[in-house]
Amino acid sequence: MNLTTMTLKELQKLEGELPVVIAAKKAAEAERVKAAAADLVAKHGFTMKDLFGDAGKSKVVPKYRDPKSGKTWSGRGRAPLWMPKRKSEYANVAI
Repeated sequence: MNLTTMTLKELQKLEGELPVVIAAKKAAEAERVKAAAADLVAKHGFTMKDLFGDAGKSKVVPKYRDPKSGKTWSGRGRAPLWMPKRKSEYANVAI
């Protein structure tokens, strides 16, 4: 494929299709690599958890609890709808 001989319309169409194709190829490659890694780990008698633990699954201790529903929030990320705008209003129910 010679890009210099393509028309502008053809190039723009190609430009629109590329992100979708690239994302699909990356996902397929990631799955292939994950499967190969899992096979290699199993071949040697280990599990992925043995080698990597619970990577990426850190548990954050909740700081606030909704007295009505009992739901909790760690104070990280977007505040839940039950949390008032001023956190100090919930200071007495902090965990």
